Amino acid sequence: MIQGGKKHKNNSEISKEWDAIAKARSQQLLRHEDISMDKVLIPMLLNMTSDSNFSNVIDLGCGTGYSTKHFHEKSKKLTGIDISTLSIKEAKSISPEINFVANSIEDYSKMTTEKYTLAISNMTFMDVTNLEKVIKSTSDILKLNAHLVLTITHPYFWPLYWGYEKYDWFNYSKEIEIEANFNISFNSSPFITTHYHRPLETYINLLKKYNLQIIEMREPMPETEIMNEYPSKWKYPRFVGMKCIKTG
Repeated sequence: MIQGGKKHKNNSEISKEWDAIAKARSQQLLRHEDISMDKVLIPMLLNMTSDSNFSNVIDLGCGTGYSTKHFHEKSKKLTGIDISTLSIKEAKSISPEINFVANSIEDYSKMTTEKYTLAISNMTFMDVTNLEKVIKSTSDILKLNAHLVLTITHPYFWPLYWGYEKYDWFNYSKEIEIEANFNISFNSSPFITTHYHRPLETYINLLKKYNLQIIEMREPMPETEIMNEYPSKWKYPRFVGMKCIKTG
């Protein structure tokens, strides 16, 4: 099911969606069923943060903490935050050595006194209801010259990959709330989650507005050996990676 509509959900509604999928998603990741997570996204994040300052790290939208733990050994201090209480419960049970917090990025930025040297956001920014508030909040908790490294679904090629670019309600230039089953290459699920299509310029302009200068951008394509693990080959990049530096 793929459905685009005019309704704009709030954080509570988004949280309930991810609560519902938390257990199944945790098991899916622990069984290494998500090829893109294991062999495209996490390797790209590790590579893009190779010269970052790991003194105080925050993982924004950490989910069940699967990707967070890949940064634990490098980090002097590490926090994972997610809006889904049940995802955080999973994360704490799997990696009790990491500080996990159940909260929205927006609310957390108002209550914390921490200033982070690195923020990682893996497949989160396209799922938030108010991107501008989230990017502003992220900038607020970063030290000067700190890095933000993020991944999102590719705004142009993801609609082609999922096939919803052909629907009457789709318009590349507009923000659109989209409900769909949470599926990966080898696993279809009954769980519905929401993401937001936004043109690439929206991300770039908001990052610039809140003093997050893009210093690197990637559109990863798997190597042949990894590509052969997918049920169908990629024609185009499915994801975008961006590395930013806090300039003010």
